[in-house]
Amino acid sequence: MPRVSIVIPVYNTSRFLEECLRSVLRQDFTDWQVILVDDGSTDGSGTICDQYAATDPRIEVLHQPNQGLSAARNNGLARAQGEFVLFLDSDDFWLRQDTLTTLLDAMDSHPKCDFIGFNWVYYFSKEKQRRWRDFGNYVPEVVSGEEALRSILRSGDTPMSACIKIIRRDFLIESKLSFIPGITSEDIPWFMRLLCHAKGCLFLHDYLYGYRQEVDGSITREYSQRRFHDLVFIIEDGLRLTDSQPSQGMREALLSFYATEYCILLSHMNVLTKEERQSMEPWMRKHQYLLRCDQSPKVRLANRAWRLTGLKGLELLLRLRNMLVRQ
Repeated sequence: MPRVSIVIPVYNTSRFLEECLRSVLRQDFTDWQVILVDDGSTDGSGTICDQYAATDPRIEVLHQPNQGLSAARNNGLARAQGEFVLFLDSDDFWLRQDTLTTLLDAMDSHPKCDFIGFNWVYYFSKEKQRRWRDFGNYVPEVVSGEEALRSILRSGDTPMSACIKIIRRDFLIESKLSFIPGITSEDIPWFMRLLCHAKGCLFLHDYLYGYRQEVDGSITREYSQRRFHDLVFIIEDGLRLTDSQPSQGMREALLSFYATEYCILLSHMNVLTKEERQSMEPWMRKHQYLLRCDQSPKVRLANRAWRLTGLKGLELLLRLRNMLVRQ
């Protein structure tokens, strides 16, 4: 049995796939299994997967009709055999040759951790990179998922990506954690459930993941009506998850997290048609109570603005902020 399984969904990333795979092949730790899930690629990515699998028995390929990222990850996870699991997107890469060694040493040193997070770099080019927030400053010791969420909320940002965590596979199986098919932003409900189940976790200071930016066709480049409605679904799903939690502290932390997602929705009401907006406004008014759940500094500011300007005034302020951030 390999020590670690690495699940890599692949869809039309032939330009970047080999760099991704080379970042795995150059690791100084070698007891790994890679599961490449070719999700119906049409650009030759599937052929690249087969070529690498033919030269290294540690690499296996699953070809499937296009089903989306969630299904690809779930199907890859079903084939994982390692003690630990990592997810790696096929247009991204690991920054360091000792990525696996660093992560496995950390898991061995902290046997009570169900997962350990690490940091990432936004990669624009060899000349331009930007480090994201060091979440090791907020969760530097082993804490419960509830304590971790409260600390992360105080940071003002949430490291939701599945790709910046190493997870015990038996924990994933016991917790029945999987990705919801058919939605964008699938990492949000997955990470919230991960925190709800985790009895122990921490975040390392190490920057190990290269998150490629400005990729043609990336779903993160523009906000769309689909992303808007998917986020409505995610918030409704999250409120049901909140109601099911036995801990009052976790319920309050989850509400504060979903308040941040509510603010994102409000800031993108302009992507809706006039008719869609009219149908969504009652839902937005019904859930504006979330703005009172302000463990996050961003929501705290939004709450103050809401009290001064009302919901429409807050919408305009949040939209203006979006415009300034893009500049």
